[in-house]
Amino acid sequence: MLVEVVASRYPKSVLAACALFHAINDASFAILPAVLPLLVADFSLTYSDVGVLYAAILAVTVLLQPLMGDLADKFNELDLLAIGGFLVFLPFILIFFAESYPEIFIFNLIYAIGFSIFHPVSYAVLSRVTSDAKYRTKTMGISGASGDFGNFIAFLSAGIVASYLSWRALFLIWGLFALFGVLIYLLYIRSLRITSFPTPYNIELNLKVALQKHEGFTKKSIFVIVLVCICMGASYRTFINFTTLFLTDIVKISTAASDSIFSLFVLAGAIGSLSSFYVAKRIGLRKAVTLEFAIASIGMFLFPMEFMRSISLLMIILLASGYVLYATYPVLYSIIAEVASFRGRGKSYGFVMSITFIGGVAQSYISGQLAYIANDLSIVYLAGAAIALLAVLVSTKMPSI
Repeated sequence: MLVEVVASRYPKSVLAACALFHAINDASFAILPAVLPLLVADFSLTYSDVGVLYAAILAVTVLLQPLMGDLADKFNELDLLAIGGFLVFLPFILIFFAESYPEIFIFNLIYAIGFSIFHPVSYAVLSRVTSDAKYRTKTMGISGASGDFGNFIAFLSAGIVASYLSWRALFLIWGLFALFGVLIYLLYIRSLRITSFPTPYNIELNLKVALQKHEGFTKKSIFVIVLVCICMGASYRTFINFTTLFLTDIVKISTAASDSIFSLFVLAGAIGSLSSFYVAKRIGLRKAVTLEFAIASIGMFLFPMEFMRSISLLMIILLASGYVLYATYPVLYSIIAEVASFRGRGKSYGFVMSITFIGGVAQSYISGQLAYIANDLSIVYLAGAAIALLAVLVSTKMPSI
């Protein structure tokens, strides 16, 4: 192993590296939904095609994230994040030059490999450099917010860039940003030679503390957390996958306007990630999850209703739903750190991320098929509302932390 020092000496540097790659990673994931209406028009895609594309991308992440988490327990986590950044850069450049939809489909699957690296690896290293559960929620919220702000900038700028240049130019621009982030890491952050691997004594101590502190965690508790994560992934993808298309096809606004409006969802999400610590501190992690899913369920139920078609009302729902859904992620991931052993958190986060994305895969494919059959995107949000309501009921059975 090349690294020599313990990351706890450099928690701010670890957080900075994670925040940098989170901004790049999440911004890159916003490009496809941001340009989706243009992609649908250029290649004559159906709602079913859209659902299959999203499901395929997410399926790759489901398969690879446990592996990436396992690698995070064996190698320098921050180096792995840089590799992920490069694997975002490469397929995005290829997409810029792609001439057919099958090429774009394949290159997006390659991109999914790079995207799969970030979440299990970054949350593993962040969980290891912060010990207190609620402070860990704050750290993960800061990292999450950086990704959300990257996501926000991508959505906000996508319609404008596509209007003046082309949707292909967005992939080129964000691909170059990914390369720039990798270079910053290699030339500056990596010189600190950081690792989060603890000494054998610290490993043993952490495991003892974890066992003493959380004997109440049972197999039933873990099953409940897994089910909540599945609902989380499905609820999140309900908005991300189809909303820009809903705004152009149903509400009848331009692609640039739909991207700008949907960016509010992400902006509210960034604020939610940042403030999740304060909500969790005040009412507890479990109650925070239950409350946030309840608000998301109401938002998804109301969003497609005809009496809600005014832009101002849709913006209010997007703001509220974005805030609560993004705020839920740091809370859930902090709970996972309480359950997982110190040294095996990479594998644990890889598993949890895959479980979360399984919900996204199912929601993407099934919703695409339902919308195609019904020829109405409204059904996507009603399905999402039912899933979020299920999460409300299940989350009440989570361990109290």
